[in-house]
Amino acid sequence: MGTLIHLAILEQEKFENSVIVCNLDQRTTAFKDWIDEKFGTPIPSLEPVDSEKKSKKKETKYIVHKGKDGQYLKDGKEFFVIKQEEMDTLRAIQKSVFSHKRASALLENSVPEISGVAQCPVTGLFLNIRGDARGHDYFIDLQSCQDAVS
Repeated sequence: MGTLIHLAILEQEKFENSVIVCNLDQRTTAFKDWIDEKFGTPIPSLEPVDSEKKSKKKETKYIVHKGKDGQYLKDGKEFFVIKQEEMDTLRAIQKSVFSHKRASALLENSVPEISGVAQCPVTGLFLNIRGDARGHDYFIDLQSCQDAVS
């Protein structure tokens, strides 16, 4: 969920284009067929074609590529398949963050996925940082938790 929260807050356009809601049970054949058709690459049949014989309807087989975060990869793009309940949670998180005056101001003036280098004033060591986003003189590192109330 952390990757999806990151996208929902810092890369909203990518979030809208890469997150797909599917409420099918992931353990079912219907879900697997849907994934094959949506994200799979058909594997060409290697059987010789005989036009005189009536061919049986051949089942199309697919190769589906998945990324390390469970996303599906197709045509150089990544797609996340989630349930409606998860989408509702992500929309609530977006609404909460962007309705917070200070958080939205910090995010508005930041660029996602930027690295930086700073020199420690005490030791003189150079330090590398890669936050989730960078503003003029600050870095943002988004964190998520189960329940912020308890």
